Amino acid sequence: MIKFDAAHAAVHYPPDRRFRFWIRPSLMITAAVLVLLPVVAAWIEVLFVGLPHIPPVPQIYPNNFAGPHGFPLWVRYCHFFNFLFVTMLIRSGLSILVDHPRLYFNDDCTPGSEWIRLTPIQVPKDRLWTAKDDARYISPIVATPGYRHTIGIARSWHFLNVYGFIITGIFFIIMLFDTEQWRRLVPQSPLVLLQAWNTWVHYATFHLPSELNGYYGYNALQQIARDKGISVDTLLDIPITGPGQRKPIPLRNIVKVPLPRVEVPAEINHTNLQATMDLTMGVHGRDIGHVAEDVSRIVASFGKERPDGGWSPFDPDA
Repeated sequence: MIKFDAAHAAVHYPPDRRFRFWIRPSLMITAAVLVLLPVVAAWIEVLFVGLPHIPPVPQIYPNNFAGPHGFPLWVRYCHFFNFLFVTMLIRSGLSILVDHPRLYFNDDCTPGSEWIRLTPIQVPKDRLWTAKDDARYISPIVATPGYRHTIGIARSWHFLNVYGFIITGIFFIIMLFDTEQWRRLVPQSPLVLLQAWNTWVHYATFHLPSELNGYYGYNALQQIARDKGISVDTLLDIPITGPGQRKPIPLRNIVKVPLPRVEVPAEINHTNLQATMDLTMGVHGRDIGHVAEDVSRIVASFGKERPDGGWSPFDPDA
């Protein structure tokens, strides 16, 4: 804890350090409906048609599986650095966000028109209120080190880590297609969409479909989720939504047909899509029933236990 004098404490560590997460109710209802629609559709299919058929998966052993499998060293390190950089991007991004803890659908930022607010304070209408007045304190345990209104430090961490994130993603994609590992992630037939839906119906109705062990392959739903996490999040999210936060993207400038002014706030994707998809692309809908086995394989791939009980990293047999 840094010792501030009274003047600096009033700015960086104010007495009012309350935090409140508020989101416009209409958006919450819309999001809930969008999330529940595929769940309801899955239950309707099961009730009226039954569970869709998923072909059984034969038992696979290392000596009878010739395709790409396992977690090569470059995959393990890319996942490690991806987690590291994304974690730092999230923490520094939170520090940036709470410095002006409101997001808008409009350009003028009219008080009261925000769709999300991370402060309990309403903008007063009877006196001057600046963005600096609106800045909120966030714990350095959650965000980057610093206190209230230290956005300069947060931006430096954010922009430094984004280079590492992009370089890691580019290296991962190059190695993916330079080896046979891409066959595990990239769908190679339109039938994968039907198979993914059938798998979703099983998951949504609390049934476990027959599926490959994640060490050897993924089912169609897992494959689409992971491919999307790499191709969309890494290649499109930061390069587009990062610079796009300067101004929302007008669709009528992208789609060459007469359209009313409809804007897509880039910060929606930048603050949600990147953080959630990149961190969860390795776990959501993946390896249910095989988690313990797969984690053991990944950990063991970094080394092995010695007879004396110690740990030898970088097992040459991995």
